[in-house]
Amino acid sequence: MQKNLLTATLILSSALISARASELNIYPSFAEVRETVQVSGSKYEWTPNADLSQFLIPGSLELSDPSVTSLSLQAAPPSLLTMYEGKEVKVWFHETFVVATVIKAELFLFKIDGEYIQLPNVEVLFPNIDGIRYAPTYTWQRTGGNTNATLQYATAAVAWNNTRYTLNSTDSSSTDSKTSSLVAWAEISNQSSIVYEAPKTTLFAGDVQPRYDQEALQQSQNRNIAFNAPVPTSPIANRPRVVSSGEVGGLQRFEYPQPLRLEAKSNLSLPFIRTSVETRRILEYNNNFDTRSNFKTALFRTYRFVAQQGLPAGIMTVRENNQLVGQTDLANTAKDTIVKINLGKDFDIKINRSAQILQRTSKIERAKIIFTIKNTKTRAVNIRMVETLDDDIKLEASGAAGFRRVPGAFTLESEIGVGKTLTLTLLSTEKF
Repeated sequence: MQKNLLTATLILSSALISARASELNIYPSFAEVRETVQVSGSKYEWTPNADLSQFLIPGSLELSDPSVTSLSLQAAPPSLLTMYEGKEVKVWFHETFVVATVIKAELFLFKIDGEYIQLPNVEVLFPNIDGIRYAPTYTWQRTGGNTNATLQYATAAVAWNNTRYTLNSTDSSSTDSKTSSLVAWAEISNQSSIVYEAPKTTLFAGDVQPRYDQEALQQSQNRNIAFNAPVPTSPIANRPRVVSSGEVGGLQRFEYPQPLRLEAKSNLSLPFIRTSVETRRILEYNNNFDTRSNFKTALFRTYRFVAQQGLPAGIMTVRENNQLVGQTDLANTAKDTIVKINLGKDFDIKINRSAQILQRTSKIERAKIIFTIKNTKTRAVNIRMVETLDDDIKLEASGAAGFRRVPGAFTLESEIGVGKTLTLTLLSTEKF
């Protein structure tokens, strides 16, 4: 029954602390907390909770007081054990807790029954930690009088962890675009023992890379002990959705319309998109052009729609008639961009590609490539074919409507009725 010393330390010192922030800005990997504080006299001191201190991102702490002349930091001891050198604690030894005197905390050296013993991974019980400061104290020297200022800092304990999308479509025999519902949820986590209450909360999506030692921070996070969080004050399903408020500094911003209480050691989901989009279901084929490739392969099941607003990266779940038909990752997507969702290969429809060299000399190569796709489904399907090739290769197409030669590729988009077969024949000419 041995536990890490720092773990035992936090077991005894963790407590729920409420931080009433004036503003909470939540990003993909951290959050910025802004709090209105009253400052007076020649200095202002701030000693964060030990849990908050462990998650604090270095360099992010600021006090918006123009009369500040300097900022000094009084560091915390490396461990609570350091503060008990020469004093008695209880340690787990020979299957029981025994009284021990702390001799050298750095070496985990104790004195038990007159004997000196080193216990590097022992569980420690401290007799009393009331009033003990186990966090750094920040002191701002100032020249001004009484005023209200904004204290702000970034914490890695709170973050926009994940985004979940659900696209609900309807299955029908028509190949036309159909109206589908799109719902998105932002999953917010709070790994600390602090309860954040903010009258204003904003979510920011995009590429934000704070500069700090992530490995050291992760070790601090691993020392925190999880416990049951209080039940949220209102059911998640009844929460109003976060509202998009446009772009700022290359990020997408979403505002929460009411005060938010973020419980300690908790995860909270906030809806921020509920809209309708026009989707097209398409079976797709993509490859590189080759005059020698012969194969038979499946087409990919895809869905397409136009993003009506910026969509943060997340996991997209697609349902047809409430039946889950696939999941995929969605990258950060700008407004008015075509969203292409690839759900994997179709079960039964395949494309057959056969190639034949008709002529080849030192100066020219001519070839014939035939594509055939048979629709074995009980409904019509939309298909889209793409092969990339050099612009100096000439193509003549026949047999199917919808063929286009575009820079660097050819495409074909067409509908195949029930039981019908699409055949595309290409004659290629390449001069050397």
